[in-house]
Amino acid sequence: MMDGLSLNDAALLYCILGEPDPADGESRIYPTVEEALAYMRTGRRPKASRDLEGHSEEKEAEPVIYEQLSFM
Repeated sequence: MMDGLSLNDAALLYCILGEPDPADGESRIYPTVEEALAYMRTGRRPKASRDLEGHSEEKEAEPVIYEQLSFM
């Protein structure tokens, strides 16, 4: 019986589902592969780490879906 999600499970779901875009309620923001891997290692969501590092919205990364499709 599972007691809940592991950190890796949560990171995978975050990559697939993304999070609501605060600027546009109808679209979603997806982490890059690097952000997802960092989330798996540290447990901190990529957006939180972006805010701490002072990244601007102009430097928003491409959705992880585009990076995954480029490998096909």
